[in-house]
Amino acid sequence: AALEALSPAVTRLSAVDSRGPALARALASEPWFTQASHVSAAERERARFFGELTLAPGPFSGVLNEDQRRLLRAAVPMDERHPVSAKELEAWGNCLFQGFGQRLLGLDTVDPQGDDVDARVRGVLLHDALRELVPQLVADGRWAQGVPDRSVLTPLVQHAVANAARRLSKGFATGHPALFAHAQRQAEDVLLRALGEDAVVIEGLLPEDFELPFGGADQPTVELPPAFEGEAPIFFAGRFDRVDRSDRRAVVVDYKRSRVDVTEPRVLRTSFQLPVYVYALTRLWPGLEVEGVWVPLRRGKPVTLSKKWRVQLDDALATDAPTRSRLAGVADNANLANAVHALKARIHAGALGARPLDCGYCELGPVCRIRSRAALPDAGGGEE
Repeated sequence: AALEALSPAVTRLSAVDSRGPALARALASEPWFTQASHVSAAERERARFFGELTLAPGPFSGVLNEDQRRLLRAAVPMDERHPVSAKELEAWGNCLFQGFGQRLLGLDTVDPQGDDVDARVRGVLLHDALRELVPQLVADGRWAQGVPDRSVLTPLVQHAVANAARRLSKGFATGHPALFAHAQRQAEDVLLRALGEDAVVIEGLLPEDFELPFGGADQPTVELPPAFEGEAPIFFAGRFDRVDRSDRRAVVVDYKRSRVDVTEPRVLRTSFQLPVYVYALTRLWPGLEVEGVWVPLRRGKPVTLSKKWRVQLDDALATDAPTRSRLAGVADNANLANAVHALKARIHAGALGARPLDCGYCELGPVCRIRSRAALPDAGGGEE
């Protein structure tokens, strides 16, 4: 009876029964029918929201009430005791529902470990080996001498990968031993190229810091100060892959396992890591000229951050009110402070409906209803 009285015509395979409205009136006083009506209203709203991507969310599709918003603000304060990472900003910036699901609800895909070695393990293997290799090359004086001879580099790489693999196997599921051994050989090939003929050596600088953390307990703080009414200080946490420094310049190198796929529209929308890290350089080593470089380990060429921003790097990282006001009229991703403070305000506003910029790397597909479907006609919705 509830299906006949409450189902929208667009969701039906059979013809609509003309007696549906009369049936709804006759059952209106029944408690079970009242409950079914509320469920129907919720599903109508969700169907419209997920079917028509221009609609704003409602109470059944992402809008939190005041009590829930209070809990949200307490859970995501971005303050000194609870600093925010670039990875968190990227999840929230791509889609507020993605940030909510991953960062607050702790949703993740259930992917039982099979025989193969997954992408995360491969990435950790490369980064862990690099953390050992680059300091060793610098300490031995080989970094400043140009590309090391392959006969010299090969045993160093093999030793570092073997050490990283032993550490990794203690904390990760690494798949079938034969496939993990093959992954190690692949990592050796990648690192021989990345530290050999494709090595990124920044003229006049030497790598000084590796896997350097900031923002955590007993670590240097990185604050993004407020400039306008209603804003509060935001604190960042993270870990530099590599920082090359001199007494005048500092460059953060961010290694990527595959090619660099960062275009200007992605910066400060779905890509926060390198901008945040370069900003952190300005706070940890004030007065130095700063830059950031994405370095792909597998293929492609290094990409410099300043070439992916439409404004000068000093302006993009500025925190003062006049510069931020001027850049607010340029684009929403022209200034780090504007983008991060605005994103925090959007999160705290509590309208967390699924409106993704890119679904490609989101793991919440099983619990997200963004897909092609017929939009329901507007028939109210919300709570009755």
